[in-house]
Amino acid sequence: MAPAWKVGWVQALGGSNPPFSAIFRHATLTQPSRAYAALVTGYLEIPQLQHFVLEESFVLDISERPDSVELGIDLVFARDHPDLLSPRPGEWAYLRTGVIRFTGVSTFRWSKRTAPVREPDGSSSWNGIDSFIVDAQEYLLSGSFGVLHIVAEGVEVELTGPV
Repeated sequence: MAPAWKVGWVQALGGSNPPFSAIFRHATLTQPSRAYAALVTGYLEIPQLQHFVLEESFVLDISERPDSVELGIDLVFARDHPDLLSPRPGEWAYLRTGVIRFTGVSTFRWSKRTAPVREPDGSSSWNGIDSFIVDAQEYLLSGSFGVLHIVAEGVEVELTGPV
């Protein structure tokens, strides 16, 4: 039996590869539910990501390689992160630049891909990750960058920015 979040979803990626060929159901947006909350925060089940707030983090870059996909990202630390510090002057939360790396990638597909927004300082970025759905080794991420469908063996987080 399919999980509740898979039932009744409209086609978003095209094609028919389960389980992510049908993902977003309008009813969950107008009537928030536990299933919708699980969609948005599915990454909390991944130990490497459970102490970050991806909805508030900014995606800086997305790199595709033959066997990996990397998201350069300003990661916002959750209140329960063991390395949480006070926000730096001028910042609203404690964050560090890092990389979310999907390893052993066998499938990578874009849908509704968009260009990043150019910031006044010349840098560019997208907003946060609006939803991060996890089903075994399949990941579906959506945000202002578009929709990413990834089948990968694992997920790693590397903090690259200063403490």
